[in-house]
Formats: sequence, C-alpha cells, structure tokens
Amino acid sequence: SVPIRSEKLSDFYTLANYNSHSRTITVDLQHLNVDSSYQAVESVLHELRHSWQHQVCESIDFSDEATKCSFFNLPREWEAEFLDYQPFGEEYYSQSCEVDAREYSSEQAALYFLWLDLPTE
Repeated sequence: SVPIRSEKLSDFYTLANYNSHSRTITVDLQHLNVDSSYQAVESVLHELRHSWQHQVCESIDFSDEATKCSFFNLPREWEAEFLDYQPFGEEYYSQSCEVDAREYSSEQAALYFLWLDLPTE
C-alpha cells in the first residue's frame, strides 16, 4: 500500500508527487479544492504508477547478465531517469517514466469513472 496525504505543495506547478524514499504520495490541497475529482483521481493514479515503476526497478538486478535483453529496456530507462530526474520543462515531459505515468493515469481514470458511471468533467 502507498499512503496518500494532502498538503500545500511549495511548487505552484506540482499537483501531486511520489516520494520514493518515504514511499508516499502527496496531493496538493489547492488541487483537491479547485480542480475536478476526475483530475484529482488522475493525479493520484499518475503518482501510483511512479510508485509501481520504482518498485519494478528496485526488484531488478540490472547487473545480472539476464537483464541485458530488450525485455528490461524500459525499466532500465526508468532507473536512469530516476537517478537524473528532470522536474521541469520539455525534459520532464519527454522522460519515459512520465510518458508512461501520463498514459496509464489517463486510461485508468477514464475506465474508473466509466465503471462508476461518473462524469469526467
């Protein structure tokens, strides 16, 4: 399980974040108060995906010869990005860990709201 908390985040542009050291998700209070429930769910799903990405990377011994095959390319790329994370600008948006988290959260939020028969706006 991943604890989720809310607080005012210092960065105006950050709606939520995952802390890999404490293994917690923090959602900005203003995001919860101003934006739609759909957007908040999407943000939590985005950060949950980052949690999963970190767990995948932690479970792989990248020094093992067996992990050199292409099956491990994406987790290897995530690991490199986490070590040199780019929090702003085009570099942020083009990181494969962010592309994956955006795609996952968008797809899953839509399915979740469809399943619950809730409006997405």
